[in-house]
Amino acid sequence: MKRCPACNAKYTEGQYCRRCGMDIGSLLNIKKKAEEYKQKAIDAFINGSSKEMHEYAKKCVSLLKSPANMKILACSALLNKKFKKSIYLWREL
Repeated sequence: MKRCPACNAKYTEGQYCRRCGMDIGSLLNIKKKAEEYKQKAIDAFINGSSKEMHEYAKKCVSLLKSPANMKILACSALLNKKFKKSIYLWREL
């Protein structure tokens, strides 16, 4: 996170925004959990488990919809022969 979602102040460190005092800790926890799911999806791909990869990728995108996470979800959909979903996700990028 580069900026506070409430006041747009530059984020430095800590659980609270330095300008408005908003509790940013829960947002940081969501981002951390999304990164964990992303890594689990990548590990599942390396281990050859496309179904497990797809489940982790869905969880990751549900927490943090970023282009990188969307690409992983689209690839996992393709590996699981969910072609329409894969095309839809690529177009959304």
